[in-house]
Amino acid sequence: MVKFKNFQKILLAGILLRLFLMPFFAHGDIIAVHRRVEKIVCGGDNLLNYSEPGVHLLESFFAKIFSPFIPCSILSGLQENFYNPLYLNRMLFFFKLPYLFFELGFWWLVFKYFQDKNEKTKIKLAIFLAFNPVILYSVYLFGRFETYSIFLSMLIIYLFKRLNLSVKNALLIALIMFIILTIRPSYIYIVPALVLVFLPLKIWGIILGILPLLAFGVLTFLPKLLLSSSLTEEQINWVREGAHPNYIFQAGIDLSQERIIYLFFLILGIVFLWWWEKRREFKEISPAKIFSLFSALILLAYFGTSIFHPQYLSWLLPFFIILMINDKNNFLFSSFWWAMPFYFMMTLAWGNHTTFGLLFPVSTAFKQIEPGWYLPIFPTIKWSNMGRSIFSAFCFYWIYFLMKNIFKNEKID
Repeated sequence: MVKFKNFQKILLAGILLRLFLMPFFAHGDIIAVHRRVEKIVCGGDNLLNYSEPGVHLLESFFAKIFSPFIPCSILSGLQENFYNPLYLNRMLFFFKLPYLFFELGFWWLVFKYFQDKNEKTKIKLAIFLAFNPVILYSVYLFGRFETYSIFLSMLIIYLFKRLNLSVKNALLIALIMFIILTIRPSYIYIVPALVLVFLPLKIWGIILGILPLLAFGVLTFLPKLLLSSSLTEEQINWVREGAHPNYIFQAGIDLSQERIIYLFFLILGIVFLWWWEKRREFKEISPAKIFSLFSALILLAYFGTSIFHPQYLSWLLPFFIILMINDKNNFLFSSFWWAMPFYFMMTLAWGNHTTFGLLFPVSTAFKQIEPGWYLPIFPTIKWSNMGRSIFSAFCFYWIYFLMKNIFKNEKID
């Protein structure tokens, strides 16, 4: 009989919880993605016709694997009825199963990274991984594919630990970053963190640092340019004027006459100047820690100043874990849990789409329930904004805390 250690029991409980949630919760986005997958797998559509080709490639691959359980005759129901197709619960279970596989891979990499830690630390890790409300909400309630990029992010961190920094190894890591960009283009924000780690390779480091971005640009624009110049112009206009790319320009200090200090870039400027002042001290810090630190600082600046969809916060977790486990004061671990109520208050801004509506696979009646019916005194948006304000405070203080304390514990493993 297999005897489980305490941290393994915690992880097993987390897996069982996920298996229970998978068929019964979803946001409409998971249906939209798999409607496109149905066109690719069953209708022969070209996946390069869609944004985030890495996602559609993976989802189509798994749709083929699970075709004995969800054949095209069942998948086609998504085209006929968006919120209430036949066999919806079965489809959701298999749609989310790859997300669980990739999350288990993420767990494995985390424990490989910290394999020399004691039992107490591994229990702390297991609690953070198994019962992390951001992951449970984003992936298994909301139904988004965030574990693909989380796994690959952790793989980069692990490779930084295991491999020496050479041009050959940097090329491998750059390739993984390119794959992440095909899944979540917004990871472009942490490309500067990769460049900083590669700087000891001098000109090759700079080239390899920006290579994922250049390759992704070619993948994004070249197929559209070959098909039609109007498609290329449409893509450029989306980058320039679209809602998602412009979230970072929404918060700022208005100086009048259309002069604005954008808060996101203000914080990035401060982080860069801090790195420039301390750059010699960073020679004593491991590449894995440098990449985790600057990725976390950039993402925290984004989450603290910009509009972001709730599932995006999961991007922070691989980097946060590296920094959290080596925080001797335990501040990052404890403050993370204190931040969670305010994180969930933020989700009220989207009404039932991010609250009761996630239960539509149980009954579409849940889509009619508004959270504002149960909130006292203030309207829903004010409660959301209060949560947003306090959550931003956590982000800003984490930035300060990381910059203040990073050199106090140089040993990461």
